[in-house]
Amino acid sequence: MKNCGAKKGKLENFEEEYRSALCGYAAGGGELALGRAYELGRRALEEQVSVVELASLHHQVLIDLIRTSENEQHKEQLLRSGAEFLSECVSP
Repeated sequence: MKNCGAKKGKLENFEEEYRSALCGYAAGGGELALGRAYELGRRALEEQVSVVELASLHHQVLIDLIRTSENEQHKEQLLRSGAEFLSECVSP
């Protein structure tokens, strides 16, 4: 049972970092934020975060960002930024 708790704790920490990194990139973080996406992807491999878990997390964060946006153009930009971020994250 300790292993399950340890993985849950790591996953929660990973989720927080992913959310922060995606928000930063969506706010115009540029290449540095994309580098962070790549590092999160490497870490996901090390921590055995599945692609399905990663995609689900990405989807939830992106939906949260879109819901808080009132401007249609900004929503479209969020979708493009989100796709770029996820692509970089799964590249490792």
